Amino acid sequence: MFQGKWTEKLTNVLLWTAGYVSFIAFAFLGGYAILKGNDRQKLITKRAFVIMLLFLAVSAFLDIFVNFGTMSNNYFGSPANNFHNIFTRLVEVARIGVFTTFIIIELVRKDSSPTTELAVVEFDQEEVKEETKEEVKAKEDLKVKEEVKAKEVKDKEKVVEQV
Repeated sequence: MFQGKWTEKLTNVLLWTAGYVSFIAFAFLGGYAILKGNDRQKLITKRAFVIMLLFLAVSAFLDIFVNFGTMSNNYFGSPANNFHNIFTRLVEVARIGVFTTFIIIELVRKDSSPTTELAVVEFDQEEVKEETKEEVKAKEDLKVKEEVKAKEVKDKEKVVEQV
């Protein structure tokens, strides 16, 4: 699949894995991808960062909730404690599911050509189409000019033959 080379696909899978495993690991890999990666890798890094921040915010809310709850005398065994336990498990299952889904999407996605570096030159399709349209128009203009010149030469030849 990866053929012993760092491909865009492998880098993206590592970004999503680092986002699941650790904020610090993601900071290193994401920072490297932002600095050295192409536009697609930068987009994936930003997407993984936003998703990671969402789960971090939910976890922070749950931590604050449990810390305030433990200040009361009857928190353990209360409905608030049950809510915290259930919601924490649901968030962790959702986190595993989301990151696994994005890793699978990256593995299934068609890979661009393998490279030994992160930076891969990509062309914007709209720019290519616009350049192509401009080139076609320039070629048509050149043909028209050539036809006009050929017609002028023929007209001059006719005038010379008449004289």
